[in-house]
Amino acid sequence: MTIKDSKVLSNDDWVNLNGNDLYVCMLKNKVKVVPNDKQESQELIDDIREYLELSISDLVYYQIESVYGYQTMEIYFESGLDKENFIAFYNTSAGIKRIQK
Repeated sequence: MTIKDSKVLSNDDWVNLNGNDLYVCMLKNKVKVVPNDKQESQELIDDIREYLELSISDLVYYQIESVYGYQTMEIYFESGLDKENFIAFYNTSAGIKRIQK
């Protein structure tokens, strides 16, 4: 058994936040990730999940939606700093993947 700290909210946690100040704050710090191709989408989603589990200092919630094989992700951050750090991570990660091709 492994026990570890997690800042990622579950669906039930997200529903319970509905309407309070933290929920509104997280809505203001929303990011939507839309990959350009199907193969890139799964790799980036996996990288993003790992990043969110290991690198976020405050609470975060994400939803993944698959439309025609493309996975889009909406991420809600408690902290604006976590949001900005994530954007920098995502842009760097996507750029490295593009260079490697």
